[in-house]
Amino acid sequence: MSFREFFQTVHGRSPFPWQEEAARRLIAGDRLESVTVPTGCGKTALIDAALYHAAHGGPRRIFFIINRRVVVDEAYSRAERIRNALLEGTTPLMRELAQRMDELQVVRLRGGVQMDEDWVLRPEAISIVVSTVDQVGSRLLHRGYGVSSRMWSLHAGFVGNHALYLVDEAHLSHPFVATVRSAVDHGADIRLVELSATLGRSSEGALGLSEEDRCTPIIEMRLKARKQASLEVAPENDAQFAVAAGGRAEALAGLGSVIGVVVNRVRTARLVWKQLREKGGHDAHLLIGRVRPHDRDHLLKELMPRIRAGRKRRDGKPLFVVATQTIEVGADLDFDGLVTEAAPLSALRQRFGRVDRLGERGESKAVILGREKQLSEEGAATAPVYGADLRDAWQWLVERAGENGGLVDFGLLAMTQAMKKSPPPQERPDHAPALLPTHIDLFTQTGPDAPQLDPAPWLHGPQRPGSEVSVIWRGDLDPAHSSEVWEERVRSMPPLTAEALSLPIGALRDLLQGKGRFDAGDVEGGEEGRSVGDTVRRFVRWRGPDECEAMDRLAVRAGDTVVLPRSYGGCDRYGWAPGSEEPVTDIAEACLAGAERPFALRLIPRLWLVGGEDKPLHSLALMPEVATLRSLIDHPDPEEGVDEGAMETLWQVIKETVENMDHRYAELLGTEFDYTLLKKEGIVLSRKRLEEIGGSTSTGVEVGLAPHLTGVATMAEALSSGNPYSCKVVQAARSHDLGKQAPPFQAMLYGDPFRASSGPLLAKSGLTGRKAREAARNWLPKGFRHELYSVELAGTAEPLVNHLIGAHHGYGRPWFPPCADPQAPGARSVELIANWAAQFARIRGEVGPWRLAELELLIRAADIRRSQDERVASIGDV
Repeated sequence: MSFREFFQTVHGRSPFPWQEEAARRLIAGDRLESVTVPTGCGKTALIDAALYHAAHGGPRRIFFIINRRVVVDEAYSRAERIRNALLEGTTPLMRELAQRMDELQVVRLRGGVQMDEDWVLRPEAISIVVSTVDQVGSRLLHRGYGVSSRMWSLHAGFVGNHALYLVDEAHLSHPFVATVRSAVDHGADIRLVELSATLGRSSEGALGLSEEDRCTPIIEMRLKARKQASLEVAPENDAQFAVAAGGRAEALAGLGSVIGVVVNRVRTARLVWKQLREKGGHDAHLLIGRVRPHDRDHLLKELMPRIRAGRKRRDGKPLFVVATQTIEVGADLDFDGLVTEAAPLSALRQRFGRVDRLGERGESKAVILGREKQLSEEGAATAPVYGADLRDAWQWLVERAGENGGLVDFGLLAMTQAMKKSPPPQERPDHAPALLPTHIDLFTQTGPDAPQLDPAPWLHGPQRPGSEVSVIWRGDLDPAHSSEVWEERVRSMPPLTAEALSLPIGALRDLLQGKGRFDAGDVEGGEEGRSVGDTVRRFVRWRGPDECEAMDRLAVRAGDTVVLPRSYGGCDRYGWAPGSEEPVTDIAEACLAGAERPFALRLIPRLWLVGGEDKPLHSLALMPEVATLRSLIDHPDPEEGVDEGAMETLWQVIKETVENMDHRYAELLGTEFDYTLLKKEGIVLSRKRLEEIGGSTSTGVEVGLAPHLTGVATMAEALSSGNPYSCKVVQAARSHDLGKQAPPFQAMLYGDPFRASSGPLLAKSGLTGRKAREAARNWLPKGFRHELYSVELAGTAEPLVNHLIGAHHGYGRPWFPPCADPQAPGARSVELIANWAAQFARIRGEVGPWRLAELELLIRAADIRRSQDERVASIGDV
């Protein structure tokens, strides 16, 4: 099946000539270093070409990387469309291509939450990952944002091998591109293609529009469309600027028109939106990138049909869309007119790419507003977000307007000609610090005791040091309750990506101090205000179930997830709302309801009076009968222990209550679910679920050690097929859990040393209930690591095999926690491998940092997936 046939089947039209040439170069192995086609000419089709290449032996991990916090993710939608076409297999050739690819996964990596990592466990699959510089870059440097420290190496192994990076609008990402090139020099297996119409340089490996492309009717119409912009000086003050921007937008509006207003900072966008909506009474919507994905999806479901390129235009009231830089990239939007705040020329060209995107109107009008102070030489250096590049672009535009009757034509062809005639000023690129071998040595040390390193300078440059965190609001965090209660409630309903909003650490600090003054743009990585250690209102820092801590000092790092009470405010349905004190809607269950993961439901007093559902739930936690039963369970008789009858009665009450609930959440729970009693009257109901990705010693049904080892080895052999180190991966898999036969570990798995002494060796416990599992852990010395005892029992002199065994739970790179009992089995292994750190350095040097990380990924993916299969089988047996 040719690329042309593949493209035609998926999209219903033939590819442009440049798109076909890109696919040819990839497959032939010819140089393709950059793609320089203009905005609106189909750069996202590189995904099609890369996938077709992967089906024919090319890199099987395709990353489409954007340096923006996108609202409308056209790249992800395109990848989903391709996957659906392959699944449908409408033609024999498509079915053949789908069979060749075997498994295809499409991932939108928006970051922030440890639990959403299942895609990493499919190293054998062809993967299309749509993400950002921060998310991919931090993983490449073994410091994945929002990833547990014990999972850093797995993510590095995934993103650093068999990978093709398509960096969209690469002119915005000079530091990241430089870092990727350095990583390749040090062994990362990555092919890099830069996509941008404004790279400012060309090479033999660049691909732009050909004459054949320019003569294509669709492209010709887009190139020739005229977009005439006037330049106006506006007040510096935010409120006055908002009035000016709103007035210019109203002047551009006509019947049925869609007018875009694009500004540089979130606070400005909100002021303009209020000016148009509340004072002007217009149909106005707000689009910012700092929005919870769940809220964003609901907003766009309503709005996109009215603003998408290719829509059918209708008469009626004008529609105003107020946005930040978030619409510059990845957004297939089509405005009939535009008001934009002044910005560097590259940003303005992206914004105008959303005006008459398909060239259907032929001519459109726009206004560029420059704030008076920022246009002066003194004010330019301190201009937020863009600095002096904004003023330089303004001066160049003023000169062009003087030559063209006071207007600047931002049409693709007209702007290209203007730039050739009079080259614009060069924008000041951010530069990354060199990624030296010393840095790689430090970054590749991972785990809880790893060096504290911030990858931000290598992603955005030292000039833009701002770091960001993911923020989640919950309605079950009552300020009157203890920190222990807060931590328990967050663990009982772990954070989800769909409810997380990304904020600069400085903005979080202001929010936790009740100030709400911090303002920012909508670009990644470049915000001031990183100070940490300040005393703040209490919050929960989440780095996974084992690192969930309530605190009142700002001890956070880039990529952390932070959970706040809804009462703190700071967010509404449109996203980040600096200064807002309105309680934030808790959307945890709403996010789970639309996710491909087991559903869970909190029944906590008062929570459902403020939840995201119109229909409140009956709060089981408030029932007098439940309160009585809980008292018997929580305060057992000191001589007779827990009242088993009370436990059974409570279970029956819960099941009957759920059966009688007239609510869609009850339907999502189904009939197979568990319950967990929380402190302070809370109950969490959850469907029977697979093990979380970090691995667990309990499945609720006992799993023998011998079959588990055999199963993991078989899985590892399949995953590592074709890898030159396959035999060592399989050897390590056969021995990785031998250390679990230690008597203290078996006592923990059985919950009783006497049962353990007479039963078969276990790999997974059959204990159920949080309290039973916590009590069983007392049999295990603190800091005991079965991986070390496994190394001792494996008895191999092969350093790589020992490393893979010792590191299969994310420790040993190169640090292990100390064991409280020096006589515990495996504790003496610390002496046997006292040179573990030196051995780790040697192996890393011989194998390569990213290849070593991938070998760890193969064995850990085999272990976790085998455990998941065992869990599925155990549920089926029940």
